[in-house]
Amino acid sequence: MGTGIRKGSFSPKFDAIGPKSIYSVYSDGRLDLNFRWLRHTESGRRAVTGLAKRLRETGFILPDDPGEKFVGMRPEAWVPRLAALKGALGELQDWPGCPVSIGSATKSGCPK
Repeated sequence: MGTGIRKGSFSPKFDAIGPKSIYSVYSDGRLDLNFRWLRHTESGRRAVTGLAKRLRETGFILPDDPGEKFVGMRPEAWVPRLAALKGALGELQDWPGCPVSIGSATKSGCPK
């Protein structure tokens, strides 16, 4: 969870992909796809490639080299495509041993 005084955030981590969060959602509605953080592991690079492909197929506009970027979106760009975003992230549950840690709490299984 974010600790900002003016803008809170939620940033889930998928241990099977890497130690950093895949995305961050802020209290002002902004969504950041933290793809650049994921480029340091093989599983992270695969996740970026797969997520970027799936998101593009559903109408998200992403840069040509998403693994080199933090991709920020205003709510009007991602909220109408929330089902597609959840579907793309839900596909991560197929990764073996995909525990999810949210803040300091950890649970087994991946979100759907």
